[in-house]
Amino acid sequence: MNIFDELFITDENLYAFSRAAVLGEKAEVSKDMKDKFKYTGLAHLIVISGTHISLVVIGIVKILDGLSLGYRFKYLMALVALTFYCALIGFSPGNFTCLYYGSDDDFSKNPF
Repeated sequence: MNIFDELFITDENLYAFSRAAVLGEKAEVSKDMKDKFKYTGLAHLIVISGTHISLVVIGIVKILDGLSLGYRFKYLMALVALTFYCALIGFSPGNFTCLYYGSDDDFSKNPF
């Protein structure tokens, strides 16, 4: 068994990782699991970052693509969803920066 198998060997570890990766709550991630993530170079997966913010925007836009809505409306809805997501995970300086630059990037391509 290698170190990657040991990261998710139990349901508790998988649950802790899921909460950390989606909500940024690392309280349930054990010290041993954090150490293994650091050792393998995967620690960035359990920290909310611009990648997570981008995935939220991409997910919302892709869901709305099937409804033949305009560009502005899709990205406005993505911005609303992104704001709720940031409120859910907490408006830390890093999250707020991702929200700000994400909204700036979305609307700079085709401003109102």
